Amino acid sequence: MKNQCISFCASLLLCATWAMGQQVGVGTSSPTERLDVNGNVNVRGQLKINGQGGQPGQVLQMGANGLQQWTSAFGYKNRREFFSDGTFTVPAGVTEIMLIGVGGGGGGAKGGGGASGSMCLARVKVAPGQAYTMQVASFALGAAGETGEGTAGNFTRVLGPAGFSLEARGGLPATSSFSGDAQIGVIAGDSVIYAEVQGGRCGEVTRETYMQRLTNEFVTVRQYGNGGASLLPPYAVQNGTFFAFNTATLLNVTMLYGNVSRQTRDGSGGAGGNQGDGRWGGPGEAGRVIILW
Repeated sequence: MKNQCISFCASLLLCATWAMGQQVGVGTSSPTERLDVNGNVNVRGQLKINGQGGQPGQVLQMGANGLQQWTSAFGYKNRREFFSDGTFTVPAGVTEIMLIGVGGGGGGAKGGGGASGSMCLARVKVAPGQAYTMQVASFALGAAGETGEGTAGNFTRVLGPAGFSLEARGGLPATSSFSGDAQIGVIAGDSVIYAEVQGGRCGEVTRETYMQRLTNEFVTVRQYGNGGASLLPPYAVQNGTFFAFNTATLLNVTMLYGNVSRQTRDGSGGAGGNQGDGRWGGPGEAGRVIILW
């Protein structure tokens, strides 16, 4: 009995010594972590990470901060899209969302197509009940006259708690001489797990080709620039006006109008050239916000 008591006291002393060193080993005399187990571990209760036990369907995953976190095992199951301004409230049980914002396309003009809007993608840590405010880009105008220029694509913004902000910038417009250039967006905030930003696609410049149609007849073919392609599938393009005419007499004129408006709200740039409605450039498409959770 005396020997058992001595052995028990020695074990307590050894455990206390390990605890004071802040490293405890089970099955090892040289632990390298606070708790180092050499062998199998059987947990009879719930495994918690930072006090959180996880939700049904979640698995442990390494986060961008280098720490383990609970996340969905099968990706996002819900989707909501905003085509105009609005507010999204995080549903019960949701701890992460994916935000995709697309800026508006720039308007087209005689010189070519406007650029498409940029796209921002962010995985964000959230809490149920938090509100995110959407400011979705509206349509930009094409050039009102042959010597005019389109208007710039509007920005799409998402604002949330903890300083979160997403800004997908709009494409720049075309002028009577040049196509529109693209811009890039910005994502900020401590709640961001992962962020990706893509600049919009530039509009195409207007091109002219001269060719001989008959022995004494030459034809000019003018292809007004296409608008910058959308960054959202199916990556649609607004086609510029096709214009062919006899160089000497302007007879036998052929004109195929480009897209006046497709109402797809995918941020594609406006087409260049005469649009058949008095404008010399198609409108830049409005933007969009997509939320996955």
